[in-house]
Amino acid sequence: MGADCTLTAARARIVVAEMNERMPRAMGDTFLHLSQITALVPTCRPLVELHAEPPTKCTRASRRHVAALIPDGATLQVGIGGIPNAVLARLSSTRIWACTAKCVPMGWCR
Repeated sequence: MGADCTLTAARARIVVAEMNERMPRAMGDTFLHLSQITALVPTCRPLVELHAEPPTKCTRASRRHVAALIPDGATLQVGIGGIPNAVLARLSSTRIWACTAKCVPMGWCR
């Protein structure tokens, strides 16, 4: 069950939950006790992955400008998409102290 719906499910009269053994465990307020689940559907399906697209001419120009503004030791908050991926990939030689994101952009993983 996704962490974003656990608290809502805990208050529902009927809860149908899919339990995919491939899904990594998330910490925090993300747990439901089995007694709170009406029906459990076990699965072992591959997780959906978002693959980064190659940077466009506009994205390459944007990443040069943005990357030039980020000093060593900066803390970044980034989103997902072509520009954040391209900027983070461009910062490979910059020392970033922290990066906050709801999802980890592919550019951060390079």
